[in-house]
Amino acid sequence: MGIPIKVWENNEFIKEFISLQAVYRYFKSKTSLSGDKLYDPINFGIDDDKPWNYSADLVYRFETTAEHKAARKDRKTRKYI
Repeated sequence: MGIPIKVWENNEFIKEFISLQAVYRYFKSKTSLSGDKLYDPINFGIDDDKPWNYSADLVYRFETTAEHKAARKDRKTRKYI
């Protein structure tokens, strides 16, 4: 089961996704990024509330529920800023 993720672009809500993979696929189609270059900013946004400054004009934020965020905090693949 995936985790719900809400995405904001320049502080404007754009969409709620059903999983991290769905967010990844969405941004992979919009950017030339893939792999960790795309997963890292999404994960940092979810885990650490860090906005993703994609360009001078585009800033993205990612959120999930407090329960899902707590469940992710000790995962083995977690990277720290």
